[in-house]
Amino acid sequence: MKNQFITIGVAMMMALGLASCSKDEVKPLSVGQTGQAGSTDAEDPNMRGNWAVTAYELNGVDHTDFYTPYTLTFKGEGVVVAAGTGKMLTGKWSKGVVGDHQSLSLDFGDVDPMNLLNCTDWKIEEQTAVMLKMKGSRGDDGSMSLVLTKK
Repeated sequence: MKNQFITIGVAMMMALGLASCSKDEVKPLSVGQTGQAGSTDAEDPNMRGNWAVTAYELNGVDHTDFYTPYTLTFKGEGVVVAAGTGKMLTGKWSKGVVGDHQSLSLDFGDVDPMNLLNCTDWKIEEQTAVMLKMKGSRGDDGSMSLVLTKK
């Protein structure tokens, strides 16, 4: 019985991951908007390198353990690679401005569990050279929070 509840819960989370979190248009950053001279779109030098998902919540439920085996590597030209558990998944990323805030876009397609990170408008609430704290929304499906920490 317990396994059935777990299976149903995982299936519901995967279905949520297939939905886009926002339909807002992401505009590339212009020079100086990130505080980095020359930083634009997916070329932000602060994003380059290896990152860990140190917190992920969906509707207030902690799902960080889905991502602890993975390392995210942000590369140039908008490529992000998730490596872990014997898998290597390639996705897309970009930074931009949506409305009045800086935004990070992630798209890993429909591959579990990375598809739960897909969002065209992760609102960057706090950013340092080694940490990114973000909020996202899935409309009627609820809210998400994500913290990435540089390895």
